[in-house]
Amino acid sequence: MRTDINNALQAIVTGNSGSSPPSTFYKHQTFIDEMEGIEYRRNQANSASFPIARVSGSVIQTVTANTVLTAADACKIIVMGVGCATLTLPSAAAVGAEWYVDVLAQSAAVQQMIVSPSGNINGFGLTIYQPFGTSVRLISTGSAWVCVGDFLRGGYWAGTISSTTITAENTETQCALAVSGTVTIPATVSSNKWTCPVSGVWDIYAAMAGNFTTSATNYGVVRLIAKVNATQVADDVRNYPTQNFTINGSAQFTACGIPLKAGDLIDFYAFKYSGAAAAGWTTPAGKVRFALR
Repeated sequence: MRTDINNALQAIVTGNSGSSPPSTFYKHQTFIDEMEGIEYRRNQANSASFPIARVSGSVIQTVTANTVLTAADACKIIVMGVGCATLTLPSAAAVGAEWYVDVLAQSAAVQQMIVSPSGNINGFGLTIYQPFGTSVRLISTGSAWVCVGDFLRGGYWAGTISSTTITAENTETQCALAVSGTVTIPATVSSNKWTCPVSGVWDIYAAMAGNFTTSATNYGVVRLIAKVNATQVADDVRNYPTQNFTINGSAQFTACGIPLKAGDLIDFYAFKYSGAAAAGWTTPAGKVRFALR
């Protein structure tokens, strides 16, 4: 009896740790699989165990190439570094319900995506996109995935934005748009207007810069505007309180949570004020990006 009691006490103080799971399970029971270095908890129905924490090995793992996760990566923080464009999850059915992993996107050089081999992510599809600097937690339901955090369900459309020299004072000049870089959302640009391809909630980022000269008696102002179906939805105004000086004027904004319908037309306008019509905002140019949430 003493041996049995000592064994029971030993199991309690060591968290039911061992090289394999306990032979007998109880609901809410916790145990540590020393071979995996993972602590598990038994569910209410005493029908399955799910991982709750790592107790050995590195919790944070940086990957610098396309990587396929396995069941052994449970409870890790995966940092998608430079060179990792695609992180593939294990099968939700194979790892079971409540298996989870945290993912941080840490490369601005490539568009980073998370792919499920089977089972939709939040019901959207098999792929989500992670903007630079954001983090998510992916939790298996046993057949699909739940994603909590900042992510895009449709990637993005990237392009350039530019305009000819703006000489008129306080007069909006439509900017030219062109496709550039990685494009994962099909879109049409016609008459310098971008056609929204998919209804949903979008984030719009735009930035533009170019030289202009203020007059001897006036300060300078530059402005960048976004319009949806000719209605302004975002803008940025920059003041330059220096007189009689050549300045690299810039304007930029991020408009988050803009509801767009398929077929909506989005375009951009710029204008300047410098007190001298001849001192235009010379060939301002920059970037624009649309991201589907």
